[in-house]
Amino acid sequence: MILRQLSAASLVLSLSAPAAAADPAPPEPAPAPSRAEPGRPMAIAGSVLIMASAAGYVAMAVGLGIGSNADAELGSLGSSDDIARRREVMDRGQLGNRLALGAGLASAALMATGIALVVVGRRKARESTATVGWLPLERGAGLQLGARF
Repeated sequence: MILRQLSAASLVLSLSAPAAAADPAPPEPAPAPSRAEPGRPMAIAGSVLIMASAAGYVAMAVGLGIGSNADAELGSLGSSDDIARRREVMDRGQLGNRLALGAGLASAALMATGIALVVVGRRKARESTATVGWLPLERGAGLQLGARF
């Protein structure tokens, strides 16, 4: 019974606390819409792809290193060593070569796509303009609005 009374009292206190608070603060005005450059998202995406291709080229270099290391180790083993060890080294060399080939091709595709996105994004930002000018007419003048996108 005492537990119920305490929980009811705390419930009443917690419900009455917001009502006793001061007047609520006025809502903040919405931020003004920013005028982003056209083509900027494309240029940013292209830059990200170019950076990702650099990581792929690092993976390609690691694969080439693994393959080269396995080739050097295979040459130093000689022909009298056991076949199982030679196969292990050859498998590691093939893995390194496959890593180098796959990472190199993926990096080249990422680099080409990234460069294309940066070029198109920059060109779009440069070409999109809005113009306002006056237009002379026979009996007065007019206002001419133009936009390129």
